[in-house]
Amino acid sequence: MVGLYCASKAALETFSMAMRMELRPTAVKVAIVGMGAVESDLDRNRVVDDGTGSCYEVLASRMIARTRAMRDRALPAVEVARVVEQVMLDPDPPFRTYVGEGFGEALAATVSLSDEAFEAQVYGALMGADV
Repeated sequence: MVGLYCASKAALETFSMAMRMELRPTAVKVAIVGMGAVESDLDRNRVVDDGTGSCYEVLASRMIARTRAMRDRALPAVEVARVVEQVMLDPDPPFRTYVGEGFGEALAATVSLSDEAFEAQVYGALMGADV
């Protein structure tokens, strides 16, 4: 469902971390902006397999509902662009800047909880039950 998406984001973050360190002796600064939901046509334009008849049916339907709920709380793209502009114009930007609902909190949970507790929290929130 979102494994490839998450993997690509993790790869870009790790690459950015390496580039920030490698470019430290130069004038080039590397920074990332982690974003929550941003208004776009992505959700309306994608093809979704709802998992009907598969072992993923319940999980897929919950994931689709969660994605749609996030769309309702998405930030206008212009607000996100302003944050990106601020980071770009900062002569010494922080490595990570977060914009949008829940992104920073979710990242903090990944490092403050055990793997099992984090998985139970995320899966439980998605499925609406404790695991």
